[in-house]
Amino acid sequence: MKLYLLVPWCAAVALPLAVTAEPPVDEAALGEMEAIVARCGQVNPTDSAKYKELLTPLISDMPDADIEAARRTEAYRQAYEAISEQLRKATKDEVVAACADALAANN
Repeated sequence: MKLYLLVPWCAAVALPLAVTAEPPVDEAALGEMEAIVARCGQVNPTDSAKYKELLTPLISDMPDADIEAARRTEAYRQAYEAISEQLRKATKDEVVAACADALAANN
Protein backbone atom coordinates (compact mmCIF):
# COMPACT_ATOMS: atom_id res chain seq x y z
CA MET A 1 0.00 0.00 0.00
CA LYS A 2 1.33 3.41 -0.89
CA LEU A 3 2.23 5.55 2.10
CA TYR A 4 0.10 8.48 1.04
CA LEU A 5 -2.90 6.15 1.33
CA LEU A 6 -1.80 4.48 4.56
CA VAL A 7 -2.29 7.26 7.10
CA PRO A 8 -5.69 8.50 5.87
CA TRP A 9 -6.81 4.90 5.50
CA CYS A 10 -5.91 4.14 9.12
CA ALA A 11 -7.71 7.27 10.26
CA ALA A 12 -10.76 6.36 8.17
CA VAL A 13 -10.81 2.85 9.61
CA ALA A 14 -10.29 3.92 13.21
CA LEU A 15 -12.85 6.72 13.36
CA PRO A 16 -15.93 4.58 12.63
CA LEU A 17 -14.64 1.98 15.07
CA ALA A 18 -14.33 4.67 17.70
CA VAL A 19 -17.86 5.87 17.17
CA THR A 20 -19.42 2.41 17.38
CA ALA A 21 -16.96 0.68 19.67
CA GLU A 22 -17.96 -0.60 23.06
CA PRO A 23 -15.28 -0.74 25.74
CA PRO A 24 -12.60 -1.97 25.70
CA VAL A 25 -10.92 -0.03 22.94
CA ASP A 26 -9.83 -1.77 19.74
CA GLU A 27 -6.17 -2.43 20.57
CA ALA A 28 -5.01 -2.67 16.95
CA ALA A 29 -6.75 0.56 15.93
CA LEU A 30 -5.23 2.32 18.93
CA GLY A 31 -1.78 1.01 18.05
CA GLU A 32 -2.09 2.16 14.46
CA MET A 33 -3.32 5.62 15.38
CA GLU A 34 -0.72 6.14 18.11
CA ALA A 35 2.06 5.14 15.70
CA ILE A 36 0.76 7.66 13.20
CA VAL A 37 0.45 10.39 15.83
CA ALA A 38 3.96 9.69 17.12
CA ARG A 39 5.59 9.80 13.68
CA CYS A 40 3.63 12.81 12.49
CA GLY A 41 4.56 14.66 15.67
CA GLN A 42 8.23 13.88 15.01
CA VAL A 43 8.26 15.16 11.44
CA ASN A 44 6.00 18.14 12.07
CA PRO A 45 6.20 19.16 15.74
CA THR A 46 4.26 22.39 15.20
CA ASP A 47 1.08 20.36 14.52
CA SER A 48 1.73 17.83 17.28
CA ALA A 49 -1.40 18.83 19.23
CA LYS A 50 -3.55 18.47 16.11
CA TYR A 51 -2.21 14.97 15.54
CA LYS A 52 -3.06 14.01 19.12
CA GLU A 53 -6.64 15.11 18.43
CA LEU A 54 -6.84 12.21 15.96
CA LEU A 55 -6.91 9.91 18.99
CA THR A 56 -9.84 11.67 20.68
CA PRO A 57 -12.68 9.77 18.95
CA LEU A 58 -10.97 6.49 19.70
CA ILE A 59 -10.25 6.97 23.40
CA SER A 60 -12.37 9.86 24.67
CA ASP A 61 -14.86 7.67 26.55
CA MET A 62 -12.30 5.17 27.79
CA PRO A 63 -10.97 5.05 31.33
CA ASP A 64 -7.20 5.50 31.51
CA ALA A 65 -6.83 1.99 32.94
CA ASP A 66 -8.47 0.47 29.84
CA ILE A 67 -6.26 2.51 27.52
CA GLU A 68 -3.14 1.44 29.40
CA ALA A 69 -4.30 -2.19 29.33
CA ALA A 70 -4.84 -1.96 25.56
CA ARG A 71 -1.30 -0.62 25.11
CA ARG A 72 0.09 -3.73 26.82
CA THR A 73 -1.59 -6.16 24.41
CA GLU A 74 0.09 -8.02 21.60
CA ALA A 75 -2.47 -6.70 19.08
CA TYR A 76 -1.51 -3.11 20.01
CA ARG A 77 2.23 -3.82 19.77
CA GLN A 78 1.93 -5.57 16.42
CA ALA A 79 -0.21 -2.81 14.91
CA TYR A 80 2.04 -0.06 16.31
CA GLU A 81 5.18 -1.72 14.96
CA ALA A 82 3.66 -2.47 11.56
CA ILE A 83 2.61 1.13 10.98
CA SER A 84 5.85 2.47 12.48
CA GLU A 85 7.86 0.30 10.11
CA GLN A 86 5.92 1.57 7.10
CA LEU A 87 6.43 5.16 8.22
CA ARG A 88 10.17 4.60 8.83
CA LYS A 89 10.58 3.35 5.27
CA ALA A 90 8.98 6.46 3.83
CA THR A 91 10.77 9.70 3.06
CA LYS A 92 10.14 12.69 5.27
CA ASP A 93 8.24 14.40 2.45
CA GLU A 94 5.97 11.37 2.05
CA VAL A 95 5.28 11.28 5.78
CA VAL A 96 4.59 15.03 5.92
CA ALA A 97 2.13 14.70 3.02
CA ALA A 98 0.41 11.68 4.57
CA CYS A 99 0.15 13.45 7.92
CA ALA A 100 -1.35 16.51 6.27
CA ASP A 101 -3.89 14.22 4.58
CA ALA A 102 -4.78 12.67 7.94
CA LEU A 103 -5.42 16.11 9.43
CA ALA A 104 -7.52 17.09 6.41
CA ALA A 105 -9.56 13.89 6.72
CA ASN A 106 -10.20 14.66 10.39
CA ASN A 107 -11.72 18.07 9.62
